[in-house]
Amino acid sequence: MMIDVGNKNDAFHDLKSGFVKYKGVTDYLNRFIEKEQLLDDKLWNEFIRQYTFNSDDDYTWRGEFWGKMMRGACLTYQYTRDEKLLGELEQVARKMLATQQENGRFSTYSVKLEFTAWDLWCRKYVMLGFLYYLEICPDESLREQIITALKRHADYILQFVGEGKKKITDCSYTFEGMNSCSILEPFMKLYFVTGEQRYLDFARHIVSTGFIGSQNIIELAYTKEKKPYEFKFRKAYEMMSCFQGLLYFYKATKEEKYLVATINFFDMVAQTELTEIGALGCQYENFYNSTETQTDYMKGPGLETCVTVTWMNCCYQLLCYTGDSKYADFIEQSAINALLGAVNTEKNEKVFKWYLEQPAALNAKGLFLPFNSYSPLVNKERAIDIGGSRLLNDDGQFYGCCTCIGSMGTALSALYGVMEDNGGYVINSYEAATYNLKAPSGKDFVIEVDGDLYNGDGTIKLLFKMSAKEKLNLKLRIPHWSEKTECFVNGKSYETQSGTYCQVEELFGDQSEIILKFDNDFKLVKRNGKILVRKGPVVLARDERYHDGFDEPVEIATDEKGKIHAVAIKTGLFKTLLEYEIPTKNGKAIKMCDYGSAGKSWDSGIDTRINAWL
Repeated sequence: MMIDVGNKNDAFHDLKSGFVKYKGVTDYLNRFIEKEQLLDDKLWNEFIRQYTFNSDDDYTWRGEFWGKMMRGACLTYQYTRDEKLLGELEQVARKMLATQQENGRFSTYSVKLEFTAWDLWCRKYVMLGFLYYLEICPDESLREQIITALKRHADYILQFVGEGKKKITDCSYTFEGMNSCSILEPFMKLYFVTGEQRYLDFARHIVSTGFIGSQNIIELAYTKEKKPYEFKFRKAYEMMSCFQGLLYFYKATKEEKYLVATINFFDMVAQTELTEIGALGCQYENFYNSTETQTDYMKGPGLETCVTVTWMNCCYQLLCYTGDSKYADFIEQSAINALLGAVNTEKNEKVFKWYLEQPAALNAKGLFLPFNSYSPLVNKERAIDIGGSRLLNDDGQFYGCCTCIGSMGTALSALYGVMEDNGGYVINSYEAATYNLKAPSGKDFVIEVDGDLYNGDGTIKLLFKMSAKEKLNLKLRIPHWSEKTECFVNGKSYETQSGTYCQVEELFGDQSEIILKFDNDFKLVKRNGKILVRKGPVVLARDERYHDGFDEPVEIATDEKGKIHAVAIKTGLFKTLLEYEIPTKNGKAIKMCDYGSAGKSWDSGIDTRINAWL
């Protein structure tokens, strides 16, 4: 039984008739997170245990952890196809089902305190965790049990919240209910699964509020009267989640206004909040006109991983629905920069001062978390805090929101790479890989992707292995960062345009090939009297461990055509994807590496500063 989650009319779809195996960083990150987090029985059990007592009666959000990680784990499985992970998730789902209360609730709040603070937010994630699991669950009986449980869970909410009852924007004092309104997305998904009108009616109640008690931000997005950072509340993560739900509401109702509002909103976010590393919100987790303010030193944390991953997820949904390649560009930008930088690939442990002040943690040496919470851009360290940190047990175990949501980001960085449309395949990522696909005839074929898009000269070869000739329809993403791209299909030149897809419809046979030559040369980005260096989509950063005058201002040297003559190096000081000596105007060279590798030293007792804006 296929589960309809409202995506059947999308332009692009998840890859169903085949699978992809990457050979570089994308595969490494997914396997790393799978091993270090998603197969951790004790961690899953601790998240589920929070639902066996009123763990969030301190008005917090421990109840979000299970659903967040379950969603990411299900998406990770769609890439890795690891049967061990699938078995783990079946056990996790069954254990979570056992925590459902007699009245239908899955909640970490007592009945006395329910529908306050973060209660509906947490119940949202229970729904999302189960709904994403439905898409991979092979056991028909278990699927039916989950759908029944979801309906009981949702119907309990409907008894107390909605038209003529408690207004959803009154269900949280935080942001006048915006966090509660984000439950729109799973209610819409449940509507698509069940077809039951009451869930759509409840969704309409949520939409009628405009997502904030005293301000209709749907209308503001529709009219573009204000930018997101000018709204009454600027909490980026919750706001984007609400608009993602609005896209599903449009899919059900076909009321054009809501599609316009959704597209407008995310267009404004891209224009005013997106930084060069693909992260958003330079003031804690808030929109902050960050496209402009990203060059400033952030006094507090900023560019939260929850926000980055939610942005990637929203872009993925918009990519699927619209087929607009700009959303794939955005995913790549976030994945290769901010997200890569947030993954704790060094398996570092961190001792936080506030952590050591906890009685249960006095003898602990530090915390290992697979994701960092914030991404610095100007003269700042990584791992300065754990976003949304909560104590889970008396043994001093802390966990945080970013750590739970991160696996969705690493999974999406794989899943967006190859997709299907109604006529063929869409290729968005050019990382070295093997694509195992099916031709229109039903026969299997393979595409081997060779080349290093980021560190090489930008030449990528797609080599076809086929048992017989087949006519194939391919869409090849031409990234916006590649100002000039050459495309040759079996020697035939195709015209390309940055920021679009190159449509290829040809007869392919064994040893057919596509050669793409991207412009991934070094580029200088100038803003507010500062400069940033990019190679293709990869942002470069200085790292204090190079000891080459980190605090000194520099001017990058270019030739008469504006070209930077950088030299590839490998210092061996720490792991990097890219590492270069960049010439400066004073005749000296500075060392720079890819942003995603910079500053990952916090286990050594030395919190290394990094700097992307020079």
